[in-house]
Amino acid sequence: MEAGTTPWRRDWNSTGGGHHVNLLSGHRYRGANPILLCLGMHLRGSALPYWCGYAEARAQGIFPRAGSQGVRILRPQVNRTEAPGGADTSDTSATTTTPCSTDGSAAERVRVSFRPVVVFNAADLEGESLGELISQRQAASGLAHRSAPERLAAAEAVLGGWPVPASYGGERACYLPQLDRIQLPERQAFHSAAGFYATWAHEVVHSTGHASRLKRDLTGHLGSRAYAR
Repeated sequence: MEAGTTPWRRDWNSTGGGHHVNLLSGHRYRGANPILLCLGMHLRGSALPYWCGYAEARAQGIFPRAGSQGVRILRPQVNRTEAPGGADTSDTSATTTTPCSTDGSAAERVRVSFRPVVVFNAADLEGESLGELISQRQAASGLAHRSAPERLAAAEAVLGGWPVPASYGGERACYLPQLDRIQLPERQAFHSAAGFYATWAHEVVHSTGHASRLKRDLTGHLGSRAYAR
């Protein structure tokens, strides 16, 4: 790093904000909204992080399915009012700012408020143009979809590079803190390659608590307070 070369890089593309976007404009939702939308998406069993309001959907000839419910998000609104120069424009609201006037004229008081609005997930919409709109949004995101073999090869590379060795055999998958070693059943015992790597990754997470790493309390048994933490 002192030489000006970072020893790491982020292995994904990002343009800021969350990955939840407006289906029509591509605007990325920010603040607490990605959390609200993520919960809403999973509650619906959807895999599409695309949303839009009722009015803008209707303008495109698409509508929410009967019985579907939207998610309330917060839309910021900037409210501007004038206050006499030199007057006390303080406000107890944390969202209020009060720029000062330097020439004795009226100062502008700016206050930000948040209004709840309802948006619908693309999985809850229907209409002839919906498929094309989703395809356009996916193409605009520029995300590269890797095949299953590519993803599994990447998992092997990442987990195989972890400093804690893995041993195979037996019927248990666990992390042994006394030996600083991961124990896994034989690979062929797993129902799928994805299941094998998911289990391996789970035990790697446990191994981060070793005294030489995050030094978590690993003495607790399953269900204990220490284990839960």
